[in-house]
Formats: sequence, C-alpha cells, structure tokens
Amino acid sequence: MGRWRIDPVDFSFAKGRLSLSGSSVDGKIDARARIDALPLRLVALVDPRFELDGVLVGRLDVSGPAPRPEISMTLSAGDIRPIDMKKQDFAGFDARLDLRQDGKDAQVTAKLTGPEETSATASLKTGPVVSLAPLSFAPQPDLPLAGEVTATGRLELIERLVGLGEDRLAGRLAAQATIGGTVGKPDIRGKAKLADGFYEGALTGTVLRNINAEAVFAGDSAQLVSLTADDGADGRLSGKGVVRFDGENKASESIRVDFNSFNALRHPLAEITVSGGLALSGLLASPGITGRLTAEKGNIRIPDRLPESVVELDVVEINGREVAAPSQDKSTEPSVTKSFPISLGLTLDFPGRTFVRGRGLDSEWKGNLQVSGTTADPLVKGKLEAVRGTFAFAGKTFVVKSGSVFFPTSAGLEPEISAVAETQLKDILARVEISGSISKPDIAISSEPTLPQEDVLSQILFGRTSGQLSALQAAQLAQTAATLSGKGGAGIMDKVRQALGVDVLNIDSGSDTGKGASLKAGKYLTEDIFLSVTQGNQAGSQRVGVEVQVLPNITVESDVSGAADSNIGINWKWDY
Repeated sequence: MGRWRIDPVDFSFAKGRLSLSGSSVDGKIDARARIDALPLRLVALVDPRFELDGVLVGRLDVSGPAPRPEISMTLSAGDIRPIDMKKQDFAGFDARLDLRQDGKDAQVTAKLTGPEETSATASLKTGPVVSLAPLSFAPQPDLPLAGEVTATGRLELIERLVGLGEDRLAGRLAAQATIGGTVGKPDIRGKAKLADGFYEGALTGTVLRNINAEAVFAGDSAQLVSLTADDGADGRLSGKGVVRFDGENKASESIRVDFNSFNALRHPLAEITVSGGLALSGLLASPGITGRLTAEKGNIRIPDRLPESVVELDVVEINGREVAAPSQDKSTEPSVTKSFPISLGLTLDFPGRTFVRGRGLDSEWKGNLQVSGTTADPLVKGKLEAVRGTFAFAGKTFVVKSGSVFFPTSAGLEPEISAVAETQLKDILARVEISGSISKPDIAISSEPTLPQEDVLSQILFGRTSGQLSALQAAQLAQTAATLSGKGGAGIMDKVRQALGVDVLNIDSGSDTGKGASLKAGKYLTEDIFLSVTQGNQAGSQRVGVEVQVLPNITVESDVSGAADSNIGINWKWDY
C-alpha cells in the first residue's frame, strides 16, 4: 500500500465529533478512528432513505500487516428511534456491534435491546475475513463457522423502528439457532416461532389475524413447518414449504399457501373472497409466484361521488419563510419491486357472484384472467362477461343483454369493453351500446323501430319526441347528447346542481295521465343516509324523503308530503 500518513484530524459537528489518525510504513498499518456522540441522523446525508435518530459512539483500531491486520472495533448506538417520533412517544432501542480480528480468526458480536423485553443477539466466529491489501471482505469458502443467534420480542416495535410505510405488523417472535459448517456450506440448526401475529396492508386492505407460524432450521435447509391465519371472519389460510442452500449462493425455495374463503381484498371500493393456492418457488435471487385462485364472491363499488382532488405541496423553509418546493420527478425514486421483481404465473377464475355496482349499474360478472410478467411489470390477459345486470338512467331501468371486458394480449394496451343494455318504453325498445377502450368508450343509442338518436334519447329522458320538448328540456337533451358523445362538459343541470351543493338534481316533466312536472334535489348526509326534497307545480305536491341503509342488503325509505301524509317502506335485496 506504499507510505501514507494522516495527522490527527477532528471533524466537529453541532453535536458530536469524528477523529482520524494513522500511518502506513513498509506494509504495516497503525490507524485509529473515534466517534464521540455523533447524531445518527447524519447518515441521511449519504442515504436520504435513512430515517432513524440516535446517538452514535465508536472506536476503531487497526495495526499490523495490511494483508491480515489486527482489528478491534466497537460501535454502539443509543436511543434509536424514528426521526419523526419524540422520546415520550417511542422508547428507543440500543444497539452494539463488536469486531475482533487477529492473525488466527475473526469474531463478530451484535446485540439489539428495546422495550417490552424485545432483544436480539448474534455471534459468529471464523477465520480472518478483512484484508487491506487490497481492501476486501472476502472470507474463503472453506473457513469454519461457529455462532449463535437468538431473538425475542414484539414485531410491532421492530415495525415502528424499521417502518413498513402504511402497512401494520404485530405479533410475538421467538427464535434461536446455532451456526456451524463452513462459509461455503453453513450448517444452521434451530427454530423460530411467531404467535398471535397481525398484518394489515394499507393498499389492498388485506387483514391477517391470529397468525401463527413455526420454522425449523436443519443443516442446509429452513423448513416452514406450519403457517395459519384468518381474515377476522370465516376465511382461513395455511402454508408450508422449505428453503434450501446448496453451498454455492444459489438458495432456492418452494413454499405453498392455500386460501379457503379468504377475504383477500378489503377496500372501500372492492371486496373479493378467494379460494385456491399460490406457490413461491425458484432461486432466492429470481423467485416466481404461480397458482390458481377462484373468486367465490366479490363486490366492486363505483362511487356515487368522487373525492375532491387536493394538490399536495412539499414545503421547505428558506430564511425563516415557508415556500412551496418545486415539483420533483419521482420516477427515479428507488422501488423494491423494480429492484427485486418476482415473476408471475397466475390464473384468476371468476365463476360468477362478482358484482359491480354504482352510478346506476347493478351487474354480475364471470370470466377468467391470466397474470404473467413480473410484480414490477404485470401483464393481464383474459375476458370477463356479464351474467346479468340492470342500468338505471334518467328514471328508466335498462336490462344488460350482453357485456364483456377483453384484457389485451400485449403490454401497454387498454382493456376493451363491449356492452348492450335495453329498456322497453311506451312505443319503442331503446338500446344503449358501449364499446371501445375502458378510458374512452364509445356510446351509441338506437331503437326498434328505428328512430333518430335524438328522438330515442328524448323518449328515454322525457317520454316524448324531441319536437314536443320545452326550451329547457331541449337544452338538457342537447347537453346529454353531447356528454354521451364525449364532447360535452358540465350541462345546465350539472352547473345548477353544483351551485346548489347537492348530489342529485332531476326535472320530471310529468306524464299524460295528469301527473304534473316536479323538481327533485337530494344530498348524501353520510355514506348511508340520503335526504331528498321534491317540489311539484301543484298545491301540496312537495315531499321530503329519507333513505337509510341499515344493512348491506336492507334499506329503509320514508317520505312526508306537504299534505301531512307519509309513507314508509323496507327494501330487501339478495345477491345469489
């Protein structure tokens, strides 16, 4: 390594200090480093993803020949906690790492302690592994190993320390193992158990309760003896498998998980219960997931009201003033799935009882999908077909006669939709056809016998031809036609509805049987309570109604008129 010398130098920070000194003469090294109360959060200057705080203390002494120096290192950190948590909210962890190397062997010990008797210790002894000529950490495959690992504690504390984003993890873990064999072929023996575990995924809403798992380490393999969990109701999952080490850094796994009526997706807009099995197999460096799942039942809800769009601005402080930070391209941010993709080979069966509801649509679907590619770039192929359904539009109920959604056979293409719905009016059979891409479908209206599209739409909206409409109805008809063609924006009624701050605003032109025209306005007070007010052009025709969803399948409706008469009804709906 030649000759070099570092005179004692100190790097002082607002809190803490780093000291360095050393020299090399004739291939022999004598170097020292000291860390005194250095804030752990300084690591974020090197890696912005580091989000822990604490106090770092350490010492390093290196001496002797560069190819095999003697090393003594101690590094400890106290009060380790997430940067955004105060001491009173999170009792910190303490960690310590020791490395000793002489001419014969090297020994590493590590210890982590935290609240609620959470702790982990590890020790490992082998031959010399660190060389400074050249600089390397490359233990020989035939070096013997001797070590031990123990861990116990609450996973929720580790999860809060390490962080899983918005996901949640809990349970008690206990593990113990001894390490023997060689660097090239380690012999690990022991066991690990997880009891009363819990997991909740923020993105899918998936919940695993009562997670119990046991793994056994035996030589060159780690066997998942058992894995059980439930979804908080009747759904169950179970799993088992093995991970093998062949001594050439080509570890492989074969793990299978079976689902029995398990609520796999629990989202405000979708719930799906599945049965079937998935297998994780292949090399650890390039694993794959294969299997087949059947959707026993599903509910997909199209929201009646979309949430308001809120622009989130990052704020930085400049000279004591807060200003909006410039937008950043987050496409370059690191991604776990992109850096470690898992290949996919899944089949998803939908035999029926998968319902799509909302915005007037009430439908049941069936079909089959194949998912390939990787977790970073999945490709979905297949087709879903409508079993039955209705669509409420302008006070009319359309029956879905046929419908399908085709998923593309090539990446980058949108799914295609094709659907036909019909309703019998007084003089015609009206038909609505939807086709094209999901994001920009084409909508066509026709009838039997054949009428111009504007007359068909007029019959649907007002029960009369376009030549019999009032000026307001004609304007509403033109706006509706423009909206259906994809060329219209907010119409007159939409602008009035938005100005009034209501969710529903309808005009009923009346009927030929003497029923007068009326105006109806309504608003959702909560997700389950809808209040409406109807005002007609005749005396005593005003009515106030309330609809309450008391159970998923049961709603109660009540209304009171200006003449003090009232009605109450119970609606019951069952999906089969």
